[in-house]
Amino acid sequence: MGTEAALAALDEALNTYEGRVLGLVCELFGEETGLRLNDEYLAELETRRQAGLKVCVVETSTGGYRGSADHCFLVDETPLQPSQVWWYTGGQLGIVFCADEAWVEKPLQLISTWDGDELSMIRCNHHLRAGFRLRENRIERSAQLASVISSLPGATYCGLQAFIPCDAPAEFAEELATAGLVVKERKTGISIVPALNVTEEELARGLDLLQRRLA
Repeated sequence: MGTEAALAALDEALNTYEGRVLGLVCELFGEETGLRLNDEYLAELETRRQAGLKVCVVETSTGGYRGSADHCFLVDETPLQPSQVWWYTGGQLGIVFCADEAWVEKPLQLISTWDGDELSMIRCNHHLRAGFRLRENRIERSAQLASVISSLPGATYCGLQAFIPCDAPAEFAEELATAGLVVKERKTGISIVPALNVTEEELARGLDLLQRRLA
């Protein structure tokens, strides 16, 4: 669609439904599509946020040092200062970070007795500590991933993850798994999401296998 067309469509919707818009929810890097919002678009979103539009960013695919080597959340290196950040950490834990404009003084109270909640919080804590320590490795492996993915037609990447479009995702994912590379099947392609502590040799083997299958 392009940045200008997307902003024009957004403004048209805001004018059409003036007074009835709760907010705008967006992903910085789409899990299912691999589409990434550029800084020009995000800067314009920030202008509209300052004018009153609540902007909620979903960081499930990019949070926890996945989408950025320098920040826990990708949005922190963009022009946008969102009203809320939503992050599903895995397990039974989801976290919502709120700016003052989106804070509810008397929220509904949720009481849970599931042991898995505590385990999920402990897991998240260890994940963040490990991710922080792996900064140098993330920078190097992200660059290694980008150098290969950028040469593939239609493929996109963001930090330590990539999206490759293909006609038959299920069959391609199964073929790669049989060859030794586990990927995530999407509707219009596949996602590669290496572990944050992946080694140079492990990533090289996986990318080489992918390139040979696409050749």
